Amino acid sequence: MSQTNDTPKLTARLTDLITAVTQRGNRLEVMNGKVYEVKRRLIGEVEENGNVSIVKNKFNFNATSQFAELRQPARDVNAAYSDANKWLDTLKEYVYIEMGMPHLSDFIHRSAHVQLERLDVFGDLLHERHLMQVYPTTEELDIYGEMDNSGDVGKVFDLVVRFYEHINEALEAFHAATDKGEFRAMALKTEELMLANSRDHTTVLELWARWDEDGGSKTTFDGYVGELTEKEQDNHD
Repeated sequence: MSQTNDTPKLTARLTDLITAVTQRGNRLEVMNGKVYEVKRRLIGEVEENGNVSIVKNKFNFNATSQFAELRQPARDVNAAYSDANKWLDTLKEYVYIEMGMPHLSDFIHRSAHVQLERLDVFGDLLHERHLMQVYPTTEELDIYGEMDNSGDVGKVFDLVVRFYEHINEALEAFHAATDKGEFRAMALKTEELMLANSRDHTTVLELWARWDEDGGSKTTFDGYVGELTEKEQDNHD
């Protein structure tokens, strides 16, 4: 393919990159032929007398801070993403070893990694206000108890849906706490995370419906999941 034909494609990709970075509240910088994403982090506010109030003295989760009411909702979001990551990875092991469905296991594994990416996005949201991201411990998932040693694909999807609902509940609570006054910008970014979670939730529900329609052949269904994952990867590439 000639360089002329390649140029529009590269330009489109750069446009998408700029849009994605801007949505995260950051900016792009080009230096020596390399592209960098520069994070924007609040370090102070200018007071009426011209002095700068350093954020560490004002923006924190202490009881006297304006952000104190956000501590628990933020903690719950961090916990929900961390829980989902670990629980999904535990589930993918069960699906691979006990059920012999490598493609469904890979789909779940990819979903687990997405939760860490979104956990980082939520962390950036907090860091812009100079707020510390807390990582609560995750309770171990009793996978054999949850699955009843049944190997039922329907139970697999039921678990995944519950994980996504757990995330959505935490995000909704944080959104409710920030959807006012000067917290509004945080609420808007939370809405983006809610939409992303909702899209993944819908994908899982559609797969679950496909499983019910397929008549119960694990081999056939696992092949279908593999084809779907491959198409999505091609689209991202």
